[in-house]
Amino acid sequence: MSEHDFKIQYSLLFFLLFIAAFQCVFFYPRLPNLVASHFNFSGYSDGWSLKNTLFIIYIVIVFVLSLVFIGIPACLNSIPTSLVNVPNRDYWLASVRRQETINYIKNQILWFGIISMSFLMYTFQLVFEANLLQKPRLSQNFIGTLIVYLVYSLFWTFRLIVRFSKKTDT
Repeated sequence: MSEHDFKIQYSLLFFLLFIAAFQCVFFYPRLPNLVASHFNFSGYSDGWSLKNTLFIIYIVIVFVLSLVFIGIPACLNSIPTSLVNVPNRDYWLASVRRQETINYIKNQILWFGIISMSFLMYTFQLVFEANLLQKPRLSQNFIGTLIVYLVYSLFWTFRLIVRFSKKTDT
């Protein structure tokens, strides 16, 4: 994994931040002051909030996730070994493997961040679009997207555990 690859991932995360800002600028003036903010399993709204509250929540979540998914990978090289929690830590963070291991972890966090931010933004996109309707209803696409995101998260976690459970370079 080269520094060029990380620049692409960081660029993608910053691009997603730009898209999130665009969503806010585009949808804020178009939505009513009272918006559906919670939907039941069938997609019908069953909870309401002020438009300002919905956008503040969105902005705060995007900001916090950005700090996590941009900040942690940026700091990984300077984090002491004792703060890195992976199976077989002493093996994987031995000086001969440390940089490769840190780069792998950084790569995985960045991709998980890109996928997570994309899922979050898509979810809010569906909420914004639902609130443009006379009777707000969340698109049925949400359930499929949620399932895909959860499967990806489980696969991502399983892959990390398997990778670091073995004491071989793979």
